[in-house]
Amino acid sequence: MEFDVNKFKPHYEMLKDAELRKKTMGGKVLMVQGIAIDGGAFDHVEWENIHFKDVDFNERFEQKSLKDVIFEDCEFQACGFFAHDMKNVTFVNCKTRGQAYIMSQGKCENVVFENCDFTDQPDAEPNNWGAVTIGGEVTYKNCKAKHIDVSGYDKTRYEGCTFEDMKLTCGSGTAKRFADVTIEGCTFKKEIDMVTANVASLTVKNSTFETFLTTDTVRDSIFVENMKANYFWIHAYEYLLKSITVKNCEFHGTKNKDPVFRIYKKGDNPVKTENLIVEDIKYVLNGRDDGSDIYQSGKNTHFKNIEMPKIGFDLRGETFQMTNINTKVAFFETRSEQTPNVTLTNMNIAERFKFEGVKLPSLVIDGYKGDTLSLKDAKIGRLEIKNARVETLLDLTNAQVGSGEFSTLSGSKKIKVITKGSNLDVKDGTLYVVPPKKG
Repeated sequence: MEFDVNKFKPHYEMLKDAELRKKTMGGKVLMVQGIAIDGGAFDHVEWENIHFKDVDFNERFEQKSLKDVIFEDCEFQACGFFAHDMKNVTFVNCKTRGQAYIMSQGKCENVVFENCDFTDQPDAEPNNWGAVTIGGEVTYKNCKAKHIDVSGYDKTRYEGCTFEDMKLTCGSGTAKRFADVTIEGCTFKKEIDMVTANVASLTVKNSTFETFLTTDTVRDSIFVENMKANYFWIHAYEYLLKSITVKNCEFHGTKNKDPVFRIYKKGDNPVKTENLIVEDIKYVLNGRDDGSDIYQSGKNTHFKNIEMPKIGFDLRGETFQMTNINTKVAFFETRSEQTPNVTLTNMNIAERFKFEGVKLPSLVIDGYKGDTLSLKDAKIGRLEIKNARVETLLDLTNAQVGSGEFSTLSGSKKIKVITKGSNLDVKDGTLYVVPPKKG
């Protein structure tokens, strides 16, 4: 479309002058349709009660405010469209073309993008991506995006969207703004990058991901439910979160990648949370050989109904509980001075169950079936083992226990027990703590 100043002149003047529009239109909506507009002439103008339909926006626009404005079937072509404040603004069936920006960092209320298409991005290099980023409250509903940043500075909701290889850099690190982010009923393909986001709370429901790496900077809480993914890594570590909850999720192997679900930060920056709840997690390998993950426990941690090939923990906090676990290998480490009281119930570990080198105030294992159990080099204040079936190896090398309560260990007659350097021993199939020698 081409800009015809003569045909468009009445609308043009009213878009330039808010008072003229009010005087001419009163409370009626100004309809602007079927034209192309170049930016520059409308800078720092208030747009109110305007309906843009089938309008192309080119170059740079910098508005003072938008109020009760509808953009329908509009295109933003390699332009910068900036407004300080937005209230009751809807973008419906709109598109971005090229490296386009639609942004507002001000006070925004009831801003909605519905059925918008942000996929026409010519460059796969992230430094050349455009952005749609809105302050205040913004909802993206049934939108598509690729090679672009689609975010919000404050309360941000994604509903029914399909996104591919793009960014969600919600919040603002420079301005210390934290976004409440909700993702529901969305499909995410390839890599979704949230690394530089500043998030107060993150809620994900009924969504599918390939690769999702959450930000370091989550301040309050994470809640994930009914998610399917290949790779999901929570590595928030900058703040002590109130809670991390992950429920009813499946992690799928692909042709080239093992499934990964991880709550862990490498190095000296552990994930910290008051409450960590993980329930009903299943790995679907789809021909892959493995799926191994390590988690950092919170102050109070509960894992329940977990099915995966391999699971590991860096134990921290006060209480740690696991219930109904099915895996090949489970291992536990303690790298922190503050370690929890650990209670494990109904553990089905096909191959190796390892507490090697841990330092714990107490460990209770009630219901265990597996090939091996290793407490090598462990130091445990109180150890209780009940209803345990060990098939091949019980390794107690150098294990030291303050006190204990044990029932008879059942298992293969060929079970090997190693007690070298330990104050634990076995008599008639039952563990006991060897009393210290007098003198």
